[in-house]
Amino acid sequence: MLRKKLKRKTNMREKWISVEGIGQVKLVKNKRSKQMRITVKPSGEVRVSMPWYTTYESGISFLLNRKEWILDTLTHYQDNPPRQNSFQPGVLFQTRNRTYELAVSKRTDDRLIISFPGNRCILELPENRSPEKPALQQTIVRVLTEQLRKEAKQYLPRRTKELAEQLNFRYKQVFIKNNKSNWGSCSSLGNINLNLHLMRLPDPFIDLVIVHELVHTVIPNHGPEFKAAMQRFFPEAKAMEKELKKYHPRFFNI
Repeated sequence: MLRKKLKRKTNMREKWISVEGIGQVKLVKNKRSKQMRITVKPSGEVRVSMPWYTTYESGISFLLNRKEWILDTLTHYQDNPPRQNSFQPGVLFQTRNRTYELAVSKRTDDRLIISFPGNRCILELPENRSPEKPALQQTIVRVLTEQLRKEAKQYLPRRTKELAEQLNFRYKQVFIKNNKSNWGSCSSLGNINLNLHLMRLPDPFIDLVIVHELVHTVIPNHGPEFKAAMQRFFPEAKAMEKELKKYHPRFFNI
């Protein structure tokens, strides 16, 4: 019985080239692509996606015309390495009150032990448990979130009251949240919401966020009046708000 050998159809065709200053670049012809696009990954990989009918010469020309942007992007990734995606043994982060660490000990049980020697919080894993396991990572996140919430409740409402009295602002209540996209917010009722992850920031940035929300109790938008008020109450606000973008209001992208 004769069998026909089926040819596997492919929708892509690849070619590698070397570009001075950039290194190896992958040119990819794709039958689904309708236009040329350049992708620069944090790993340093540069890829040019091209429509199937486009010549490689056109792709190279497209690449070279955007070489300056590619080099700027690669430099950005070098100066700002991507955040890790899981907790690994070692020092995790520092808050106002504690240093949080993940350690491994020679134990045979399966528990995650938490201890508080001095101003440290140590989460201790048995050596037979891999920290990479998703279930364990979720447990670590839950425990750290609980500890941060306790710290935040002890400090943030008190600090908000101090700053409000100093700057002559009024508000109703302070609520501690675990938001993933912002450091704080202010409701139309005058309630202030503060992210528990503020405890991982240096004190000046904590004050910046609190003052920002206090100003919102009077000025609800971010218009010229708001900016002028922030400049008056917090002269370093503009530069610090730019610096604040380097921090993230959550542990990881999980």
